[in-house]
Amino acid sequence: MEPTTEAKPALTRTEQVARTRSALIDAALVLFSSKGFDATTADEIAAAAGVSTRTFFRHFPTKESVFFFDGFNAAHLFASSLRSRPADMPEIEAIKLALLKSAPYHTRVRRQIGMYQQVVASSLVLRGRQQAVREQYVRLLAEAIAARRGEAAIDRGSNLLAALCYLILDLALDEWLGHSNPPPLETVINAHFDLLIDGARAFGVGDRGLEPRTSAV
Repeated sequence: MEPTTEAKPALTRTEQVARTRSALIDAALVLFSSKGFDATTADEIAAAAGVSTRTFFRHFPTKESVFFFDGFNAAHLFASSLRSRPADMPEIEAIKLALLKSAPYHTRVRRQIGMYQQVVASSLVLRGRQQAVREQYVRLLAEAIAARRGEAAIDRGSNLLAALCYLILDLALDEWLGHSNPPPLETVINAHFDLLIDGARAFGVGDRGLEPRTSAV
């Protein structure tokens, strides 16, 4: 009697969309790295991913949009996590834990992030676009921090903390990507936050010193 093999269950529509999207991102990053961003066309990306150009444009409206594939996912993870932290938790601790929440996401797309950084460094156009992305990213972080403080709009302190968060994440990712056998990203982020706190203490700022000051009555 011949052994029977079980048929694999068919992918759901959501799984099919996610797989196609991932294939397009991978193909685009490989082509951008080898040919350059400007010289790569949407037709070439679609062909490399094994789909039609029409399918490409169902997932991404422009060639640029497939490159900036993150879609601020990590920033939204940060905001969601920060909202879940207890109100009495020290602000810097709550922010650190919220930033750590994005580490598993970055770990899953580590190879894509590395290729992304290489392509940005090779294109003046993309470096300019990356600055706009950075500003929007910081704004999303600042909105989450201001909301936790009970502010109706982004205040100066929230904006500063958001910029520091982005800088810490950026430095941590650079260090982490530079290792062929890296430690967990969470470990690297924690180390950078420890440096921030140690630096604050060196200037006479306590553990809660980065939190908003209460107004004198």
